[in-house]
Amino acid sequence: GNSRLPDGITDVNAVSIGIEIVNTPHDPPTSAQYRSLASLVKCLDSRYEIKYVLGHKDIAPGRKTDPWMFDWKMFFKMIGRKDDRPVPAQ
Repeated sequence: GNSRLPDGITDVNAVSIGIEIVNTPHDPPTSAQYRSLASLVKCLDSRYEIKYVLGHKDIAPGRKTDPWMFDWKMFFKMIGRKDDRPVPAQ
């Protein structure tokens, strides 16, 4: 499918790390999942300069809908970063 990063890069799998959150559209991630994910992202960010922290729906709008019921505001606070995800087109 067609995926794109905010800077226009389209070969997303070649320049990214995908991390799965196992939940459903009706069940939010657990506190343990958020803590583990935050720890992993901070570790990766200390070793590699992470440019974006995005969800599937941010790189493939209209095609992907996850992560579901994800509290982005809380997560960005947990990792000490500003939420710089692209604003979806209206």
